[in-house]
Amino acid sequence: MNDFIRTLVVTTFVVLLGMVLVTPVLGATTQVHVVKYASDKTTILAEQTLTYQEMEATLPVMGDGITHYYLQGPCFVDDLDPAIEEQLRWNSAEDCNCYEKDHGALKGTNVKDLCDLVGGMDPGDTVVIKAIDGWNMDFAYKNVYEYSDREGPMVLVWWSNGAAEHPSSGYTGPDFSEGMRLYWFADTSVNPWGLHIFGSWDWHEAAASEYWYYFYSSGEFYPTTTGLSGKYISEIKIYSNEPVPSVAQFSAVPLTGYSPLNVQFTDKSTGTDILTWSWDFQNDGVIDSEERNPFFVYDSPGIYTVNLTITFAAGTDSEVKPEYITVNDPTHVPPIAMFSADQTLGELPLTVHFTDSSTLNPTSWSWDFGDGTSSTLQNPEHTYSAEGSYTVSLTATNDYGSDSEMKANYITARSLLWGPYLTGSNTTSTTVNVKTYDMSSITVEYATDVYYQAHSGYDMTATDGENTQLHHIALMGLTPDTLYHYRVMYDGEATDDLHFRTFPESGPFTFVMYSDTQDQPGYSQLERHKLVADRIAEEENVLFVLNSGDLVNDASDMENWDRYFAAGSTMMTTIPVFPAQGNHDNNDPNYFDNYGMQANYSFDCADAHFTVLDSNTWADVSGQGMWLADDLQTDKPFRFVSFHYPPYSSDSKHFGGWLNIREEWGDELTEGEVMAVFNGHVHAYERFLVDGIQYFVSGTGGGPSYNLAIPRSEYSQNSLEYVLAYLRVRVDPDTGTATADLIRVADISPDLHSITTLYPPNAIFETVVMTLNTPPILDSMVATMEPTPINSEITVNAYFRDPSDTHTAIFDWGDGTSSEGVVDEQTGTVTYGSVTGAHIYSQPGLYSVSLVLTDRWGETATINYQYVIIYDSDGGQVNGGGIIQVTAGDWHYNPDSSGKASFSLNGKYNKGIPSGNINLIFMDAKTQFKAEYLDYVVIENGTAYLHGYASIDKSSPDSEFMLVVQDGKITGGEDTYRLQVWDNLGQNKIFDNAPEAGDRINPDAVPISGGSIVIQVK
Repeated sequence: MNDFIRTLVVTTFVVLLGMVLVTPVLGATTQVHVVKYASDKTTILAEQTLTYQEMEATLPVMGDGITHYYLQGPCFVDDLDPAIEEQLRWNSAEDCNCYEKDHGALKGTNVKDLCDLVGGMDPGDTVVIKAIDGWNMDFAYKNVYEYSDREGPMVLVWWSNGAAEHPSSGYTGPDFSEGMRLYWFADTSVNPWGLHIFGSWDWHEAAASEYWYYFYSSGEFYPTTTGLSGKYISEIKIYSNEPVPSVAQFSAVPLTGYSPLNVQFTDKSTGTDILTWSWDFQNDGVIDSEERNPFFVYDSPGIYTVNLTITFAAGTDSEVKPEYITVNDPTHVPPIAMFSADQTLGELPLTVHFTDSSTLNPTSWSWDFGDGTSSTLQNPEHTYSAEGSYTVSLTATNDYGSDSEMKANYITARSLLWGPYLTGSNTTSTTVNVKTYDMSSITVEYATDVYYQAHSGYDMTATDGENTQLHHIALMGLTPDTLYHYRVMYDGEATDDLHFRTFPESGPFTFVMYSDTQDQPGYSQLERHKLVADRIAEEENVLFVLNSGDLVNDASDMENWDRYFAAGSTMMTTIPVFPAQGNHDNNDPNYFDNYGMQANYSFDCADAHFTVLDSNTWADVSGQGMWLADDLQTDKPFRFVSFHYPPYSSDSKHFGGWLNIREEWGDELTEGEVMAVFNGHVHAYERFLVDGIQYFVSGTGGGPSYNLAIPRSEYSQNSLEYVLAYLRVRVDPDTGTATADLIRVADISPDLHSITTLYPPNAIFETVVMTLNTPPILDSMVATMEPTPINSEITVNAYFRDPSDTHTAIFDWGDGTSSEGVVDEQTGTVTYGSVTGAHIYSQPGLYSVSLVLTDRWGETATINYQYVIIYDSDGGQVNGGGIIQVTAGDWHYNPDSSGKASFSLNGKYNKGIPSGNINLIFMDAKTQFKAEYLDYVVIENGTAYLHGYASIDKSSPDSEFMLVVQDGKITGGEDTYRLQVWDNLGQNKIFDNAPEAGDRINPDAVPISGGSIVIQVK
């Protein structure tokens, strides 16, 4: 099927030219999931998954592996009368754009047989057939179960022997890359060739109008069946009208605890006609409650089986859960360890008071403060004297056992309140930022790595000359792409030696992107964000970090900022952060004071340009759109954009994304040739591909994770939930690529309470290679090869390579007209994109057709096809006879032959069939050329073209020839004669009496020496 036919408008299936649903890298499907739903469209009545091997082995096989099956493409015809035009486009004769749509010999399984595995369909039911690339279509009961012969059965094809429209061959998988694919095995009753063609009119007659399918182009609708033939089929879903069965089901919380245990029971039974609920909480035959969602208190320790019985009009149903509730004796159990602290972040020396809040009567306590010291007091106080983040644990014990709680990076003690942290770096400068606990003066000492290694010290200093808490100290006049060492001097103290690297002027580099680093309920940045920031700090050669917003939870609260800079400290001392404002950053003055950035700004690094925007509700989004368009007018080939709200998202609260951002900035991003857009706000990872731009949503920096909606939103390529992660992007101008890796740091439990997996460094979830635009490559173009009568439609198909891009196409038909081609983009695992055109010639001739394919960046590719052969069977005839001169070497069959050769010829159409005689005798060698078969005679004004096959000296008639003659009385010149002959393979030319003429149809040939050429034109 043509991938461009995948958009649903209102209730009619159409294609929007240029709108491409770009899919992730796909492969053929090898199994199908068949499921039947009840009338609520949610409850599953039955389901089954089958591999293609199981289908072949257990169900009737459709197709014999020999018979070819065809679809019908659009018929590009017009008429002033809309009713006639509609009739022509439906093409009831089934003789337009279908002979070319040969999909080869096929084998598969009847969709009806697959539906029967899960209970089948009834009249009024609908089946939805779905592919892994997002394509899906609805079909009615009658087309699955009561199909006519002319439409044939719907078949899920898992084997093909290959054809021009469908080149792969074999079983679904590597040999049949478009499998499993949906086809109709129509009969041969309608079309003129007696082929198994599933035509547009077949579907018109077989299906209700809401199921008809149209191709849409330039405001016109064209019926077609190619768009019904989905590939990569993975699901068959029956939506039935059967009622939801009444089935008893329930849940409870908690399932375990200590007596007295109060348990909430929740009815989850299905069905719409439930009358009563009877609960037996102890499985003793006594009904304890008849409420739908009761509470029950278990006073005694034990293990309890629970029984729910429901009644409904047709009877009853019960669910019994054996040993479902466990009630423990609270007097003979170990304690549950828990603790808190009066402060978790502060200035050295930092004194912390810890409070035990363990339950179940602990009698002893063992504390580990993470700095090599411990305590056995219940509520100890401890002073931290060295800078760092500390993991604290408590073990609580009683006579029945012990329990421990550990809090990673729970206490952070710092000599500086913030920093040092880097901002605004470029090729020749950076800014070192520091916030002290008290008013102070700051000096930065720094040196190149070469100087520092030689002298173990620094030879340059900088200061802002201020006595304040927050300092921004610019280091100017630096050398591009150079490693520098630095330290900060304050109040007689000095930090350890730190380092940074200036931006290069060109060449490869690496940066990181993440977002939404704010606290989450119950967990601070020091427990979540710090894990991500520390992992980024371990990366080699990261030049800078993009943070796409929500740096903190409350930007007006300085303690939020304290935790932010403490959590990111290790990373921020060596790697500058370029932030975008998020909604939680709230346009607060603290954001601007801390980073010294504008709301929207841009910067360059080597061959890349980075644009940062403010997408929040308070921002002038429209005004920024105009600024963005200007900002993207850069000579940097790599262009990236960062802002907070994602234009595309599967967030259930804002499904689809922020449409206002798409509307305001979408054209600017596309026209500005942006390679990737980075967003946050949604606390999960998701990637979209739209108009060749990768949209990365990575709100995975530490904020509270949540689910994305199922199914995912349009254009979604991949996603990951409940994760701490960051994007690492390597830009390489030498290869013209930017490679993005999503690095998993940790997985979070759905209740957000625990780290379920902590990954080792460089744990890659997915790799996305983005490539600078290159012109499309047109590999081939094929046209209707048979000679075609005037006023008949010919079709041309061209094949190109240019993945992840969109294109327009213009055909020049060689007769002074041109038209737009229909583009089927290269998506997924498809090897080629294609362009289709159709044209009607009104005059006979041999026409050279050219195609110009233009991508969305304006890059073009051109290809030519020679020749489209158009004849007029009533256009006249040609006769002639005489002498031509042959030069030695013209006749490869006899290279020495030269001198005179006598010819005779006649050619015309006899009842629509080309006929005639062509003879040429080489007088010196007595060699005879004789045309045995003509496949066309084209008469165009004073020139005649005759093509066919001939014998030489009465050999087999397998030598191809082309004869071009001119009647001088019509052309105003001399009579000319040019004959070209090829060997039986059609590869080697063995005769040409005018080799200097070049092009095989060039009529500027050698004048005849005697005789005449007479062309009669009607």
